[in-house]
Amino acid sequence: MLINGKLAGQNLQTDLAHLASLDSSFPEYLGTKLQYEPHYNVAQLYNQGQQFLRQGNTQMALQQFQALESQVPKDHPNNQFLGQIYSDISSIQEKQGNYKDAEVNCKKSIAEFQNSKNYYSAESSHKTLANIHKANGSLENYEKENQNLLNDSLTNNDQNKELEARLALASINRVQNKHEEALKHYSKSYDLQQGKIDYDAVRVEQHEVGFSNQKIGTDNIQQCVAVILHDPITKKTALAHVDKFTDTRSLANVVANFPPGTKLNAYLVGGRDRSAQSKAVSDDNISRVLSELNNHSEVDIKSADIGDKGAPSGIVFDPQTAELKHAVPGKHHETTNERKLLHNLQPSLNFAFDLTKSPEMKSPTLTNFDKESLVQRYLSTPKGPIQSEAWNANILHEPVAKTVEKIRKESPQIFESAVVKHLNGPSGAKLSIEQKKIAMNDVKNLLADPNNSVSKIEKSIENHIQGNNVNIPKVSPIVLPTHPVKTMLIATAVAVGAVAVLGPFGLPVAGLALAVGTGVAIYQGVKRYKLNKQYKAELAAATGKDKVKEQEKEKEKEKKKEKEKEEVKDKVQNAPTRDPLVQKMQAQQSQSTNYSLGTIVPSQTPKSKSSQQKQRMEVV
Repeated sequence: MLINGKLAGQNLQTDLAHLASLDSSFPEYLGTKLQYEPHYNVAQLYNQGQQFLRQGNTQMALQQFQALESQVPKDHPNNQFLGQIYSDISSIQEKQGNYKDAEVNCKKSIAEFQNSKNYYSAESSHKTLANIHKANGSLENYEKENQNLLNDSLTNNDQNKELEARLALASINRVQNKHEEALKHYSKSYDLQQGKIDYDAVRVEQHEVGFSNQKIGTDNIQQCVAVILHDPITKKTALAHVDKFTDTRSLANVVANFPPGTKLNAYLVGGRDRSAQSKAVSDDNISRVLSELNNHSEVDIKSADIGDKGAPSGIVFDPQTAELKHAVPGKHHETTNERKLLHNLQPSLNFAFDLTKSPEMKSPTLTNFDKESLVQRYLSTPKGPIQSEAWNANILHEPVAKTVEKIRKESPQIFESAVVKHLNGPSGAKLSIEQKKIAMNDVKNLLADPNNSVSKIEKSIENHIQGNNVNIPKVSPIVLPTHPVKTMLIATAVAVGAVAVLGPFGLPVAGLALAVGTGVAIYQGVKRYKLNKQYKAELAAATGKDKVKEQEKEKEKEKKKEKEKEEVKDKVQNAPTRDPLVQKMQAQQSQSTNYSLGTIVPSQTPKSKSSQQKQRMEVV
């Protein structure tokens, strides 16, 4: 491995120092922007205000935050602290019904957060503003205003205005319970938050590599490291997005995809998450990448925007000019969502495409186990924000939901199997067997209609689990007393202990303990039996099981009657003729068969008395 033409690889610390001295590919990007740090006294006052909030003393908290506002400078370029104060003030005023002042402070908060690119906190302020408009009855006009802003931004290609409009519309949709629409806006806003979108740049997702001689890029670089290998002669370029799940030895296969002996210029970006919980992962990814590249003498690192040096989360590389810039690749493919899910399915990098050879992009091969796991993951993942609404929608919800939708259409049996496991897992622990059967029956009915979306099926399952579905049996829970056996064991232990400690004097105590224990055990046994019987009766009534039993009993009665009739009929036909009662019934049956309605049937010739006596003797 070379670093700007000089031999490297002596030791990691020396290499890192050498890499840090290289010119940055992003001089205009301040990845480690200095934030305003409040004075100790100011921070203490803010913490006291937060404590007032936790105690429910909102008025004292409001006064504390309003007093703090005047002590924080207004001209700092990255003042997230001031934005948070405005957010807290507006939230309290909104709850108090002071919507006019709340709206003013909410807009101030959004402006500060957007200025400092703290879009996570801006999401909260946008929701507060949407709730204010809802309370004022102006939500519809507020929605139209932002929809017009979105349309204008798309027409004029103003991505800053587009981001502002989408965050507002996403919050409005959340307030209106239009969650699918909200997720679409949040997902798109996450791309916009990372930088200007370059719609000509093809995307490489996490844990994969792509080859191209046209614009190529990746985004959501946090602890990950993006490795770009560029052939300056043929312009062929590889971009690998290495994460903590990646076996970096698979980078050797990336290098091997170029002709032997090809001199490759390398550009590294990433390991930019320097938070306390993520710094170790970032540094480990950097060291593992450098360790592998050190095995390839044809690789010459030209820039390394890694670690503390700072870098953007979205990058685009132009193979024709070798320009590496801060941007977000926007050229999606139909396989994009499935490819986003590969980061923990296999250790080696996924070779997604080679556009220098073919325009084809490989769709990942998912085993039945992978498909079932993805469905279970979709059903069990909380739909609320994990990091932020935008990150959750773009990285988790949208790719998983769309892939699960494909599984539902192509492999319904696997989908059903995953739902059964979900209901039998921790999520469905509170459901009885009968309730699970009802839930599964509803799922099958929904699956039968191809127009039903995965989100509708998921909502039905969630309603069953939460007890909101009308079909769920409403059965009162029962609390059973202690098992009689346990009571008798305790009584016996007391009796034995009394005799062991007191000797003969403990016999009365032992007898009393056994007598009381026996009485309590009998009571508990009877109580448990009655409660169980009551629960089963309520459950049967709620599920309609008692009606089914009644219908089954009626059917059994009818079958029994039919069987008795058949037995009598057989007895009449086959009984010995010496029985006078049977002879009489046979005669009646003979007459009824000889004279049917509307039909003349020739009767048999009556036998003489002597012939009847002869027949009786033969039978005897």
